[in-house]
Amino acid sequence: MANLRGLIFGLLGARLHSVWIQALTIAASIFVLLWAALAVPGKQRTADGLVIAITASLIVSYYLFIHDLSVLLIPIVITLDRFIFADSNFIDRDIHNQTTNPALKPAAAWMSAALLVAPMCIFLIPEHFYLVSLPLCAFMVILIRSFREQRPLILRDIDD
Repeated sequence: MANLRGLIFGLLGARLHSVWIQALTIAASIFVLLWAALAVPGKQRTADGLVIAITASLIVSYYLFIHDLSVLLIPIVITLDRFIFADSNFIDRDIHNQTTNPALKPAAAWMSAALLVAPMCIFLIPEHFYLVSLPLCAFMVILIRSFREQRPLILRDIDD
């Protein structure tokens, strides 16, 4: 499973008793959930909060099978759209470039691309599929860092 439970069990399952594995999984899940909850303060960034909440829910889920990774398409598409939108010739381009760390743009794009092909790891490394949780956690770190530095996502009508 490509979540915290799978990662902790995959790395420490042969070394620790199952009670300690369960306790470590619960503690790590609580940490991730609190971090995600505090990452986007207030109700001003509802779209950012949704993307982070979906990613965090996948990381801390108890069971995460390969077909459950399809929910990850929502944060990937929103993230890619946001950074493609920032590089195009729209009105908010200058505002977006001033408020976003330039190093996070390629990192978010590469991590999104890596997560698109991550389910293929079930065929390449089926015994170690839990390692897919590492790029998933990195994706969440990049999302939180980039959304903290950006202005809120404003939905507007395109009637031009």
